[in-house]
Order: sequence, then structure tokens, then C-alpha cells
Amino acid sequence: MELKGGEASRSSDLKELWAEIWKIKVSQKIKTFVWKAAHNIIPVNENLFKRRIAKSPTCQICNLEIESTEHAILLCPWTRAAWFGAQCQKCPTTDTVSSYGKWVLECIKEIKRSVKTWQDVLISRIAYLSWKIWKTRNQVVFQKIGINPASTIHKAKMAEIHFIEATQDKQTENQQLVKRRDRTITWRPPPKPWVKANIDASFKATTGTGATAVTIRDSTENLVFGATTKIMVCSSLAAETLTIRNAIILSKNMEIKKMLIESDNLMLVQTRETEFGFTWTPREENRLTHKVAALEAMGALERSWIIRLPSEIIVQIRKDAPCKLKQHNRNGGASTIEV
Repeated sequence: MELKGGEASRSSDLKELWAEIWKIKVSQKIKTFVWKAAHNIIPVNENLFKRRIAKSPTCQICNLEIESTEHAILLCPWTRAAWFGAQCQKCPTTDTVSSYGKWVLECIKEIKRSVKTWQDVLISRIAYLSWKIWKTRNQVVFQKIGINPASTIHKAKMAEIHFIEATQDKQTENQQLVKRRDRTITWRPPPKPWVKANIDASFKATTGTGATAVTIRDSTENLVFGATTKIMVCSSLAAETLTIRNAIILSKNMEIKKMLIESDNLMLVQTRETEFGFTWTPREENRLTHKVAALEAMGALERSWIIRLPSEIIVQIRKDAPCKLKQHNRNGGASTIEV
């Protein structure tokens, strides 16, 4: 195999590149594409022209340069706009790109040298954007669809979110399988004087609608606050993210200084950096907030639900904290907050 500039690639370099490609946290089809692009065997005009399939090696989008693999994915003016606007933090130029494979390998090495956390996420974004740039290029060439770098960036981000969600569902399933079957899992109160805000969201992909829910309980297991809101989002991850925002707004409005935010979404917990304590809990310990979000999404909650608790919520509180349920409608200790 030859690298750009006629330099014979060393087998050790190739082995390192292939090993890094197969470790990228993306779907198999995207790994395969990156591998083919690094091998310079994707059907760009330069390769097709050499095989007498294309009439010209020139890029059909910019009509300025020969469409090599590097030009199509990294150096065409519209692709450079996409790289500049994306979250990859990589801006390829003719000075930094000799071949796609070498550029990818150098990006991976730089991320591992300079970034301590979320290396896998940053590396995967290079693959996602490369893949979506190629898909956009094909739509322009074969379907005559106009170029929109912002749309390509958005599609790459959505591909990342969908893969994370699918992976998380599998991880959650595996975690549940290894739990001790005879252990009863219930909600755990925070240490005094902290309160704990459990968050969850309900999302319906077919309509893009759903609901968020926040329930706040204190160290005595008393339900002291609750908040729900209907939403329109593009994914369950976006719904969960909005729920975190609502919990933070709720704490600010109520001037709560010591609050733990608890979610059963592991990926969100790993990526959040707030002034609050942020913890993960298994779904079994988050049943109350899950129930509240589901009822809100179905339109089954009254605006004053926190004062006159529905029977489904009362039953769940009793399951979470036996003999600790307090009559909120009598002591006035609970209220509804709209965010």
C-alpha cells in the first residue's frame, strides 16, 4: 500500500491505524467506511477516473480540485465548513492532511495526548462526521440535493445520539441481568441536610412528544416538591437532558443549596459537570419519578397533583419508603413548581 507522496507505509503504522479504527465507539458500518477511506478504496472521482468509470476526476461539488478521498471528506470548501462548525475540534487543511488515514491516526493520537476524559466521544465524532460528509456528498452527486454543512453536522450529532442510546439500553439490560435476584431495590434517602431530586422523562419517538418529571425528597423520605412539564424533542436523550435543566432551575428558584440530582441515565451522569451532586441509580430505584413522567405524558396528572397525590404515586411512595408516607395535603409541606 502507498501513502500520499509515494512513501511506502510501514506495516507497523498500518497495524496501529487499523487497531485504532476498530476501537472507535461507532457502529460497524461506520468503522468499515473509515477503514475503506483510510485504504483509499471509496468511489471518489479520482479512483473512478483511473478505472475509466468517471469522465473526469474533478470534484462535482466545487469543480475546482481533483476529488481524492482527502478532498471529498476533508478539504472541499464545504467540508471544511462542516469540520469548522462541528464539535470535533478538528479543522483539516492542506498543510495538515497528506492522507485521510494518516490524518485520522494523528487526530486520535493528539486526542489521547491532550484530553484526559471523553477521549472515546471525541474520537467517535471524527468518524461520525466523516461518514455523514460522505453521505451528503452522495446525495448532492446522485440526487442533486443542495449542500448544507449545518445539516450535515446535525445529522452526525443525531447518529451519535442514537448509537449512544442503543448502547446504553444494552448496558442497562446487562446490568439488570447481573443484579442479585433476591435483592429488593428501593429508593435511598440522601444524608441530612441534603435533599435528592430524582429525574426522569417519558418520550414517544413516533410523535416527538413526551414529558419530564422531577421529584424531590428529603432525608426523612418526605416528598417535598414535584415538577412536570410536557415537551417536544427529537430523542429520549434530549428529553432526559431537559429534565436535568428543569431540576437545576427548580433548585435555583427554591434556593436549595444542598441537592443531589439522581438519574437512571448512565451516559448523562457521566457527562454532566454541575455544582450539584450528580449520581446514577438503577431504574428500580427511580420508579416514582418514572411513574410521574409517564402519567404527565398521558395527560393523567392534575396541576395540583403534588398536593392531592394520585393513587398510583401513593402506592409507589409506599413501596419506596414503607410506613414513611406523609399526608402532604394535610400538613402543606409540599407544593408544585412549574419550570
